Amino acid sequence: MKNKKIIFSILILLIGLFSIKTNVYALSEEDIPKLKSFNLTTTELNEGEKLYYNIDFEGKVMFIGLWAKETTTNEVFYITTSELNNKYFDLGKQNGNTYHGPGNFQVTQLTFGLDGGIYYYKSEDCNSSSCGEYDFSNIKFTIKEKTNEELPIYDYTLSIKTKEAHIGEKIYVDFGSPQAFNGKEITPKPLSNVLLSFSGDNGSAMNVYVKSLDNEPYFIIPSTTSTGKYTIDYGYLTFTDGTSERYKNIAGKVFSYEGTFEVVEKSIDTTKYVFNNENYNEEVQAELQKLDNNAVITIDANKVPIVDKSIFEFIQATNRSLLVEYQNSTWVFNGKDILNPKAIEVSTKLEDLFTSDEADENLKNKITSKAIMLKFNNNGDLPGKVLIKLDADEVEKYIDEGLLYVYYYNEDND
Repeated sequence: MKNKKIIFSILILLIGLFSIKTNVYALSEEDIPKLKSFNLTTTELNEGEKLYYNIDFEGKVMFIGLWAKETTTNEVFYITTSELNNKYFDLGKQNGNTYHGPGNFQVTQLTFGLDGGIYYYKSEDCNSSSCGEYDFSNIKFTIKEKTNEELPIYDYTLSIKTKEAHIGEKIYVDFGSPQAFNGKEITPKPLSNVLLSFSGDNGSAMNVYVKSLDNEPYFIIPSTTSTGKYTIDYGYLTFTDGTSERYKNIAGKVFSYEGTFEVVEKSIDTTKYVFNNENYNEEVQAELQKLDNNAVITIDANKVPIVDKSIFEFIQATNRSLLVEYQNSTWVFNGKDILNPKAIEVSTKLEDLFTSDEADENLKNKITSKAIMLKFNNNGDLPGKVLIKLDADEVEKYIDEGLLYVYYYNEDND
């Protein structure tokens, strides 16, 4: 059961969240939110705290996303909130799996989630109908590292099992049991996400997310990685209870490391291409142009879950396939099915229906058996038909006598 996938085929036309139309969707002038002002009332905070803001805008908005870059390492910061009345982003409830660790950050843009799409405001020039310009150049904030007294004292170990690989291939790793400094073994907290940062002997850095934490953990070497030998710099661990800790080789928090690995060159394979979504740029676009008409493109969207419109335009009317991986889900698009190229957000959430704070009470009263809530971001019309695959490990405990029941719930119609 563990190696199998439970496949949800979502082919619903013209209804609810996944309706598909033949005409290309475009935001009307009335749909576009009008950003009047935005600033941060918090300019310095600790890891896991709340980042408060003030905003003035007109329009109907479902969520707001904040983008920023760490000014030294260029780490991408992205976080959203749908609780607009609270006027804060909660770093203790991370989403988008981007870097929320210590550093100095420069805000670069805001994302507005709309009923029928996504609209951006950026500091740089915008030549698209889906974005506007706003000066964020003076909006900055600093995230401070928690003191040692605030952190649990664990000794996590990480071993590299794969010693050599090409770009786009897997590096398998092994996590040892955490121990207290007195040497006594303790029960580890279950992990939900692990970000690893490596330094290369070529002077470059590599940031990756570890997949399959409960089975055979691995990460994929990003498409923009330079060849060379790499060693660990730090690890950013997120646990299933929502807390996160940053580990590196300093007193009070030890992240032991065994082994190095080397990234080596290989000949160009025009039948497939793998890249991390946060690295999508002109260089990646140039690599995509080299692919065959029936190539398979895989995007790791764990760090940035928004897939750019141009990718769907690239595969449209071809036999190319697009696989977008986000945590324990994979979205599969075929170029022949793309009718409406647009940017979408592929973040998904899996929660127990009866313990979820987001589940409607009316829905809980209607379902009597055990149930899991599968929640998608509201993208309106999708670019085309999509096949969504979920890891069996996430849902197998909800299978009753060999059957898994799937329901579609429309909150508006109850």
